[in-house]
Amino acid sequence: MSDHIVMLSPADMLADAFELASRVHRHQKDKAGRPYILHPVQVMLNLGLEADDEQRAIAILHDVVEDSDITLIELHRRGYSQRVLDALSLLTHDKNVSYDVYVRAIGTNLDATIVKRGDLRHNSDITRMKGLNDPDGITDKDFARMTKYHKAFAYLEHRLAELKKEGCC
Repeated sequence: MSDHIVMLSPADMLADAFELASRVHRHQKDKAGRPYILHPVQVMLNLGLEADDEQRAIAILHDVVEDSDITLIELHRRGYSQRVLDALSLLTHDKNVSYDVYVRAIGTNLDATIVKRGDLRHNSDITRMKGLNDPDGITDKDFARMTKYHKAFAYLEHRLAELKKEGCC
């Protein structure tokens, strides 16, 4: 039996990403009680028309490894490119690593930086805050999270400019 892996085309990676993310997030809800799958879809849409299919697949899968038993090894076996795997590795937050160290590592990879910016943009949408549907309202914890996201976004915005200046893209 051969371990030969057939690499997926970018379009096939995107289609498979939708399938996997839909399965993983099927019964999950976001903080506002909406179907969680809408989050990775919105992150993908936040990338804009200039994104390519591998970046779109990264966006759709950005929470899959963290939120399920699907591993990067499994994604490799399914035929995902090293480019997609590298970005997903950086976007998967190991809870033993501080958030600041996690964000700085993301800032070393163009695709991870672009997708995380889209993620932070959606996570910073105040209509997604749990407190809006809570009788106690928005808490100090909600404001602290928004501040954390804003700092991360500003850092990644700076890193994106540096990466482009370095000629990586």
